[in-house]
Amino acid sequence: MKKLLLVVTAAAMTFAVACKKKKTDDTSGPKAPTSYTSKALLEYFSGAWCGYCPDGRVYAENMEKKYGANNFYYVTIHQGDGMQTQECLDLISQFTVTGYPTGMVNRIGGKADNRGTWDAKASGALGELAKCGLAIDATAGSGTKYTVKVQLGVGSKDLPDASYKMNVFLVKHKNFADAQTNYYYKLVSTHPYYNKGTGIGQYLTDQNGTKYEVSKIDPYDHPNAFWDALTPISGATVAADKTKAGSLSDYSYDVNITNGGADEYFIIAFASVGGLYPQIMNVQKCEFGAKQSFD
Repeated sequence: MKKLLLVVTAAAMTFAVACKKKKTDDTSGPKAPTSYTSKALLEYFSGAWCGYCPDGRVYAENMEKKYGANNFYYVTIHQGDGMQTQECLDLISQFTVTGYPTGMVNRIGGKADNRGTWDAKASGALGELAKCGLAIDATAGSGTKYTVKVQLGVGSKDLPDASYKMNVFLVKHKNFADAQTNYYYKLVSTHPYYNKGTGIGQYLTDQNGTKYEVSKIDPYDHPNAFWDALTPISGATVAADKTKAGSLSDYSYDVNITNGGADEYFIIAFASVGGLYPQIMNVQKCEFGAKQSFD
């Protein structure tokens, strides 16, 4: 259904979408900022077949409004539909996802939780002191070919000894690949997806035995769908000497978009700490053709 050709400058590894990564560490020059804004990322797991998943979208969009689009971001990880990728399956396996919609805010707790927990976790993450931050420059290029530069900066104190990773995701703004199953068609009259779609002659039965018809919404925009990773899906290792106060690490990626235009995508970059279940320390977002400085 889709294919992004990501060619990363300095070959260290080749991915399924033909990308190579180059990392150049700063050894001199300007220091990183001493402080950063704490930001939060929701990775929520969804599927076009999942009738309750439109409610995950409602939660994510309400949180974006509550906390601000510059501080809170969300990416949808798909399973079992036309937006599923191998990297989606890898994330689902890594975090043992068993229910939909479920999600992780900054990967707190190392597992996907039900949507009722997302807001409190986002509030907690945004209230923490940020120890590092990220900057993204996606201004070099035009059309479907860009060079994206991501910079990781450490604040006024050394990071504790641990394993640190950086991830860079490509995310697609709008996706109309599959019709969305909707259990809220006749289920909750106050729900945003009540009466949305066309009934399909299938029914839910509640605990009182009342039947509610299910609908399909077609076309349906699946927003912010994970599309591909520029780094390994488990993250690129941050060198130990780049975890010291004031350190900067630079990553560069040549991106050739072969499905749609660059304005259909954006970049999410985040730094995390830990082993198998790393917790996100900070995150940044940038559109193609734009620059997002440390903030």
